[in-house]
Amino acid sequence: MLGAPFFVMEHVAGNIPSDDPSFAAPGSWVLSLDVADRELLVNNGLKTLVSIHRLDWQSLGLNFAARTFDGNSAAEKEVNYYEDFYTWTVGTDRCPVIDEALSWAKANQPTGEELVLSWGDSRIGNMIFGDDLSVSAVIDWEGATLSSPEKDLGHWIHLSRVFSQYYGFDLPEGFPSRDEIVGRYEELSGRTTRNVHFYEVLSGIHGSIQANRALRLMMESGVIPKDKNALDNNPFTRSLADLIGHVLPESEGLAVISGKG
Repeated sequence: MLGAPFFVMEHVAGNIPSDDPSFAAPGSWVLSLDVADRELLVNNGLKTLVSIHRLDWQSLGLNFAARTFDGNSAAEKEVNYYEDFYTWTVGTDRCPVIDEALSWAKANQPTGEELVLSWGDSRIGNMIFGDDLSVSAVIDWEGATLSSPEKDLGHWIHLSRVFSQYYGFDLPEGFPSRDEIVGRYEELSGRTTRNVHFYEVLSGIHGSIQANRALRLMMESGVIPKDKNALDNNPFTRSLADLIGHVLPESEGLAVISGKG
């Protein structure tokens, strides 16, 4: 018994751009595509992201997805949610980069934002693509909530960078740059984006907490050696550090996070 409501989904065939190993790593399915097809892959993904944000969450009865944490805005509720998650994850064994990033987020959180259905883990690695590179399914919805469209956009941009640059790989040719992603999202959605950088930082906080939790579990189970440097200095915390101007030593820490042992 799971002890909570859940969905059973039908099987959907297709291809998924992997993050373990990275979609940008040699030998990946994504790199087997030609440049034009990589452009089509990402463009179809962004079109799908826009279509999610256009859903009428009120008429669909999705009000329950709103964060229940205290806060005068959706952004403040998000920050409080991740701070609570962080405290649960690390206890008193704090991570300096996450601490600094949370302080930054509290000082820079936006207000007066449009609310949409936010997917919560928006990236091509959570999409199943058909042979024609159309999106057959969108998966991994446990983080869905009602938030700013930029929350998903910032997360998309941040994780595209983490699983390429911060894993030691070039962004595949044909994949858009950060500014090109923002421009394409604006073109497809017909809206001008705001506060994208704030939500890149929020994604960095999100990813760094999850990495910390995953690494702790792997250390406790003996999959990897116990190493505080790895908790504080890994691809996710390094990307977060760069977003807020925090300097981490390049020679310490963990190069790649993998659950494959």
